[in-house]
Formats: sequence, C-alpha cells, structure tokens
Amino acid sequence: MPIDAATIALAIARVEQDVVNGFDGALTPAGSGAFELDLDESGLTSTEVVATSEVVIVMPWVFRCVHTGPFIGVQATFVHFDLRGTTFVHVGSGETDPDDWRYHRYIDFLCALHHMGISTGVRPALTAPEFMEWKAQTGAH
Repeated sequence: MPIDAATIALAIARVEQDVVNGFDGALTPAGSGAFELDLDESGLTSTEVVATSEVVIVMPWVFRCVHTGPFIGVQATFVHFDLRGTTFVHVGSGETDPDDWRYHRYIDFLCALHHMGISTGVRPALTAPEFMEWKAQTGAH
C-alpha cells in the first residue's frame, strides 16, 4: 500500500525540523554554530518528495545558509549559499508515530566547501595500464 499524502506531509515537516535541529550546533537560527540560517528563515526551499515506496520517502532539500563560524577548520567566510542534502524517511510498515520512523540524512558538505571557496582535490582514477604499473612498482597485492 503506497504512503498516503498525510504521511508525506508529516514527513516533510519532520525533515525540516530534523535539518534545523539535527546538526548538533552546526546549523543554528541564532548564528552560534558554523552556519546560520539565512535571514528570511523561510525554512527549506525545496520540499519536493522525489520517491516513495511502501515504507520509504525520499526527500531532497535545500537550506539557505551563511557560513558564520568555524567548520572543519575553516574560519567564517560569511558566504551565503545553499546547503543541500537528502533525507530518507523509513516510515516502516504501518508506523503512524513519526518518533518511531528512522531518518537517514545525507548532506553535501563537499559542495558547501566549494561554496565557501575551499579548494578540494581528489586523485584522478588510474587507467588499467597505470594501475598495473603502480602495482608493479609498489608491490601491492
């Protein structure tokens, strides 16, 4: 049985509450954390549910933020940007109490770092011949 519209609406409200309250001081309306909610405090700017099944609701979200405090060693930049993420809400089979649901939040902090002007680097993938050469040189198994 598909998830009904009332359950989806409740999940959207709970995800917004989770985003605002669930960052253990990293995201705060008062600015005492690493990120402050943008001044309009309009809440999530994207609450469109992209997928549902009989037990899971998938909801990407966007929150307007300002980088106002230290975050993983980066001092405040006061850059305004969109913090993006997705929350997977596992409502279970017939669970009606949102406190019994499980929430799995993914936050795109790499994108946030780019918005703050932090350069991140990754090693490019090796081609098969490059890997074989590396393996022979290092003696890796």
